[in-house]
Amino acid sequence: MTLVGCGGRAAPVVTPDTQATVKAAIAATSTAQAGTQATIDTAVEATTMAQTSTQATTDAAVQATTAAQASVQATADAAVQANASTSLNAQGGPQLQQLSGSINDITAQLARGQTPQAQANLGNLETFLGSLPSKPSRP
Repeated sequence: MTLVGCGGRAAPVVTPDTQATVKAAIAATSTAQAGTQATIDTAVEATTMAQTSTQATTDAAVQATTAAQASVQATADAAVQANASTSLNAQGGPQLQQLSGSINDITAQLARGQTPQAQANLGNLETFLGSLPSKPSRP
């Protein structure tokens, strides 16, 4: 088909190729979908990494807090042990001064995680305490 314009020249009219246009649109849509999927995959991966990092940070904070609490408890236990040992050495007779060494041993075993040995020594200490003479009563 040819159209004639004001200038008198005929210009051919090009009929669009509908099939080519549809194919190009499908190709563009596929490319866009692939890009969108890649973006989604990257976002999911980043979110997963962030969650993993957050969990690791939380776990580390819990471990640090637990370690700090254990350290505070160990310090308090050591202070009690030191006070008991010092008092027994300063105020106790020969029999009570022997207790100081037992208390030190038990505390050291607990600090090293040797719970069964500490329990055995605690049993020995209890037996020893039961064998001490009772305090004389006041008149």
